[in-house]
Amino acid sequence: MKKISFVIPLILLLAVSCNKSQFEISDNPFMLEVKKVQAESVWVDIIPENNDFYYNYGICTVQEFSRYGSDAELVREREEINHEEYDILIDGGYANGSYEEVMLYRAALYEAYYGNMLAIEPETDYYLYAYAFDRKNRPIEVVHKIPFRTPALVHSDITFGISLLGSVVTVTPSDNDQYLFDYVDAADLHETYYDSPWIYYYQMVSLYEQYDFIGQMVSRGVDSDDISDYYDLEPGSEIYLVVSGYDNGITSEIYTFKLTYNGPGEPGTVEELLLGSE
Repeated sequence: MKKISFVIPLILLLAVSCNKSQFEISDNPFMLEVKKVQAESVWVDIIPENNDFYYNYGICTVQEFSRYGSDAELVREREEINHEEYDILIDGGYANGSYEEVMLYRAALYEAYYGNMLAIEPETDYYLYAYAFDRKNRPIEVVHKIPFRTPALVHSDITFGISLLGSVVTVTPSDNDQYLFDYVDAADLHETYYDSPWIYYYQMVSLYEQYDFIGQMVSRGVDSDDISDYYDLEPGSEIYLVVSGYDNGITSEIYTFKLTYNGPGEPGTVEELLLGSE
């Protein structure tokens, strides 16, 4: 399936009113910064000069941008896509209100955006771009952009053996590639992550990357950890361990193991889960 380069911002953020009475916009109204580039995602900062105007943003390949022929063509196509998305939300009963309320105000697209943008390809040249709306909430057909290039996607065939003795987990990788593992308990997995260890893992990795904590979490070679440092355990407690290769991004299949604690010093039960098995 072809990946879509346009990123439609629908995350609803805490918003404050957009101050239209003091409308000011300069010829260079944004500070755009690419913070961390990975093979299939990028962390960006988009900071408008003030909160007086709405804006929209996205990424597109340099090749795509050249095909538009002008800033105006990109803005018109992007707004057409956004209005189609707006119609879907309204027709499906997922939102109500004007285009500005639903797609701009509720998404806080007048405040700074700090986030992770996905659905991009490795070894590809891109632009991060933004454009502003005027006093009457019409898009200004001037695109502000900065370039970036994604690195090659690293692939690992790493697999894992997991053992549990008492509360101590030992992870034995099949090779010396870097990897990353973490845990989620059964209750949290059900209540927060829809019983999906993979949803948890992607969100966890994204969080560690965002706060530049990922380097402290990466392992190489055999590693052990005591899960009683994180959870109050009693016989029968179930903890899920999720693990994959990691090298500036996830590099392998994601593996999930259900760990059942059987008591101090007792061998625990380890069950590998296949995608969709629980």
